[in-house]
Amino acid sequence: MTNVFLTGGAGFIGSHVAERLMAQGHQVAILDNLSRGERSWIPPKAVLYEGDLRDKRFVTAVVAEVQPQVVIHAAAQTSVARSLEHPEEDLEINALGTLYLLKASRKAGVRRFVYLSSGGALYPGGPEPAREEDRLLPSTPYGISKLAGELYVRQASFEHGIEAVALRLANIYGPRQKEPAVVPSFCRRLLQKEPCLLHGDGRAYRDFVYVEDAVEAILLAVERDLPGEEPFVAFNVASSTRTDVLTLFRKLKDLLDPHASPAFLPLPRGIQEGSLLDASRIREAWGWQARTSLEEGLRRTAQYWRNALS
Repeated sequence: MTNVFLTGGAGFIGSHVAERLMAQGHQVAILDNLSRGERSWIPPKAVLYEGDLRDKRFVTAVVAEVQPQVVIHAAAQTSVARSLEHPEEDLEINALGTLYLLKASRKAGVRRFVYLSSGGALYPGGPEPAREEDRLLPSTPYGISKLAGELYVRQASFEHGIEAVALRLANIYGPRQKEPAVVPSFCRRLLQKEPCLLHGDGRAYRDFVYVEDAVEAILLAVERDLPGEEPFVAFNVASSTRTDVLTLFRKLKDLLDPHASPAFLPLPRGIQEGSLLDASRIREAWGWQARTSLEEGLRRTAQYWRNALS
């Protein structure tokens, strides 16, 4: 049994991680301010510390009380649009909050720190799948703040000997994800007979990974030895499959409203035309790969939304 401290454990990805950890017999303490998460998503036996990552004194006190062996840092401000409007808030949560958590982890003697980074927001994009060794060139405040957080993790790992894993997640989707993410937005609009809004010509593409597959990668980051001799490693977590937004709409349309038609809007500022990641490093190191097909993942997600809106 491992004592795990999980930030953002009431949120979309974090709550799924918490469930899996508890099911495997680990002890889980959660930090969440419930701004996007739901109390009802937290497993009954997990301990919740309700508070904000930006409160340095609170974070330090909670980590000192929990004395975790492993920290999984899932809490973040994840909206690109919000980061463009409120870059200071984005920086405080994603960079400064991460630094506070790292300092508290070092004082508490944490053995391993797992940081949920961003794949699509860190790389500049291009026709070929991005590899971990490619240059990192974020184009939005969100991407900049997530990269700053990852660099703080890397620095703490090398300076203080904490084992650290940065998981550069592709576009994760599935049950419990909230709008404005594209999959829940399309699901709700299709079920409520509202037009789905596609930006640009619908050819903007993403690399979609079902949430349960992402959770598998996070659990491996908790349990497996790090490859190589360095205390820090970064992995892309991706399907390495290109799916454009128009194709995504058509697949969900077939599941939820065959008669629906999309509405097209200009591509907003800060939105990449394309994002695709190479996940061969984590496959070779730990045998991970995205196993849930897009069709199956969308079917499960569509059913979740049917139930949620019924």
